Amino acid sequence: MNSTKKGSIYIRVNDWYKTENVVKMGISKEVISRNSSYITGELIRGECIYVIEVPLKNLKTLDGELKNHFKEYQVYKGGGTEFYDKCIVELIEPYLKQLNVEYKVLSEEELDLINHGKKNVNKKVDNTENVIKEEASKKQEEEQRKKEEEQRKKEEEQRKKEEERRKKEEERRKKYEERRKKEEEWCKKEEEWRKEEERKEIENLKNKKDIHELRKQKLQLEIEIMKNKIESSKQINNELCNKKHTITNNNITNNTNIVIVDIDEPPTNLTTEDINKIIYSKYQCLQKLIELMHCGNYPEHKNIILTNIKDNYIYVFEKEKCQFLLSNKKHVLNRLFEYRMDNLKQIYSNYITENTLDNDVKNSIESFIEKMNNNEKEKKNEINNIKILLYNNSEKIKYDILCEC
Repeated sequence: MNSTKKGSIYIRVNDWYKTENVVKMGISKEVISRNSSYITGELIRGECIYVIEVPLKNLKTLDGELKNHFKEYQVYKGGGTEFYDKCIVELIEPYLKQLNVEYKVLSEEELDLINHGKKNVNKKVDNTENVIKEEASKKQEEEQRKKEEEQRKKEEEQRKKEEERRKKEEERRKKYEERRKKEEEWCKKEEEWRKEEERKEIENLKNKKDIHELRKQKLQLEIEIMKNKIESSKQINNELCNKKHTITNNNITNNTNIVIVDIDEPPTNLTTEDINKIIYSKYQCLQKLIELMHCGNYPEHKNIILTNIKDNYIYVFEKEKCQFLLSNKKHVLNRLFEYRMDNLKQIYSNYITENTLDNDVKNSIESFIEKMNNNEKEKKNEINNIKILLYNNSEKIKYDILCEC
């Protein structure tokens, strides 16, 4: 309450009041003194159970309004007129709120001071108000501190985000700088290349006649090479004929009934020993199959001869024409690869059906087949290995053909 001058509306009880179920309602400028005056007339000391402070200037007016308002609760038996049913204790404050007046209900601690007749109640009240104010102030300060802490955390998070953004920006800048340098280097190289091309073009234009002559010579050389290949093919076939081959049903045969077949013919008489060699060659199983069939002890499959590893041609026996013919090397090697891969799969399938195979060998062969089916790079490498194998055995194949036939 802002006013320094206060009066009190009090409710007092003692043991006799309690037996009658009544309370005494009164007013006083100094409630402690008023409470002391009651003590001399009581056998058992009573007490104030409810005290409301109001501005002193409104005290008498409020006293009259309260008595008039609670007239129906008044208990009168020929004595005092300030006794009321105890239920009014709960009704006083709502009525004061209805009147819209300034008031303060004293705490139990403050009531205890009044009932013990201590004079410093107002001082205690003031101290209580100060404590409340201090607590409110501390609460505000704590809330302010929390807000400042939250703000500081937000600022710290913002600073971290800004730092991360700056780092990312720096990384992007570095990448951009690296890319720019690479582009500059590339442009420089491109310019050098362009100048070199221009220089070469100028030289080419200057030497146009010489180039034309070189092309002419190259063409003549290619013609000579082709003639030599044809002659070589004829020579191989003539050597076969000179060994008294007889041709029966479009197949080349000799006195031992050896028939050279086409490269697409599968192996039909592989020995158990050779099959084991193929299987246990693991990742070299396909090369081992080709080596045994086309370079080994099966003369009927000596139907392919590679005499020049750099050349684009290869000699292949054509059963229909009964002679070796010059063919496209890349096409023939691809065909050979596909035929022998099919044979390898069949050999492996038959082998594991009839035999027990350890996991290492089994996994190696299945891995090899998987790579050949799905990895084009591995397939090309394997075909190149086959080409080298055939070239390294070309002289042996020619010799065996001439000897065995």
